[in-house]
Amino acid sequence: MEKDCFSFVRKYHQCQEVKGKFAPNWKGPYIIRKILPRGALYLGDIEGNDPKTAVNANAVKRCNPKQPGKKKVQQKGKRNAQKRKVNIACVQETRWAGSKERNADGYKLWYSGVVRSKNEVGILVDRDLRGSVVEVRRVNNRLMFIKLVIGECTLNVVSAYVPQTGLDEEVKRRFWEGLDEIVRSIPLTKRLFIGGDFSGHIGAAAGSYGEVHGDFGLGDSNRGGTSLLDFAKAFELVIANSTFPKREEYLVTF
Repeated sequence: MEKDCFSFVRKYHQCQEVKGKFAPNWKGPYIIRKILPRGALYLGDIEGNDPKTAVNANAVKRCNPKQPGKKKVQQKGKRNAQKRKVNIACVQETRWAGSKERNADGYKLWYSGVVRSKNEVGILVDRDLRGSVVEVRRVNNRLMFIKLVIGECTLNVVSAYVPQTGLDEEVKRRFWEGLDEIVRSIPLTKRLFIGGDFSGHIGAAAGSYGEVHGDFGLGDSNRGGTSLLDFAKAFELVIANSTFPKREEYLVTF
């Protein structure tokens, strides 16, 4: 069994308080924190608590949490966009494979995905603006962008999905190189918006990133957050979601 901090497992239920046919056979889920010699594992819970004792790997089985279907994901995204009167929305994990477009309740969805239910990105545009889209470029299943011409204004919108922690460094390097290439291809005089899942925390304090970080965040930054801050600083971008206060439950991704 490979070490993977995103693999959820369940272990045999060892508590004695509940007995009989209604007693659960498994307890969890847990995350594999460390693999020891001879098949021993350290398991941590999904709240991030560190493990205190090791368990035998034979008492563990992989658990794959059920993911919502593509139709439910798409409907939820549309409802949120409509409720908040959003004109353009960048979405990830659209559950649609291929490089296509769809009409969806007043919105048009352009999407890019190689493997169904894995790493797809897309951009939703409402009926008022979808006729203004003049270019769609699908880079891969993690990057795409569209260009809109609205009157005398040219607007470039990028949808991005950063590789998660634990994936190969080469995958991450290719992602940032691809995003770098997109941004460099857009003239500085044109408007640019990047919306995505960047798999990182930028933290509460701006520190040396005061020109890109608005001081509204949570906790400490991590490696993924630092990569985002460095990228924003290099291209003189601002992390917009950090520039206004939000309720604490909405800060967990920052």
